[in-house]
Amino acid sequence: MIDKKIMNRFSSLFWLRAVIDIWSKLFILAFPRLNYYSFDSRISYFMDMGKEGFPILECIVGTTILFYIIFQFIPKQERLTFLLSGLLGGITGIYLWFFLVGKYILPNS
Repeated sequence: MIDKKIMNRFSSLFWLRAVIDIWSKLFILAFPRLNYYSFDSRISYFMDMGKEGFPILECIVGTTILFYIIFQFIPKQERLTFLLSGLLGGITGIYLWFFLVGKYILPNS
């Protein structure tokens, strides 16, 4: 049987997408030649929340959940390792998907 603490740690990683989405948009503002598309902005538009209302709300909820998981379930001696591995895994995942694998699985038409 899977330990609940391990599942909580793992499930917290799914909320990273909401947090990274906002940081990606800020990065794009600094480098305007890069192209970035977020379906969250489209959802926000259809919900009459403005262009960035839903992504900001999602980022706040995601950040709250991540902090709760980190400070409630991750032991102090493992927090730095957890955060660094999440950061490294996220950067690696973005690189693999957007630059190596994604263009072959979902080619841009």
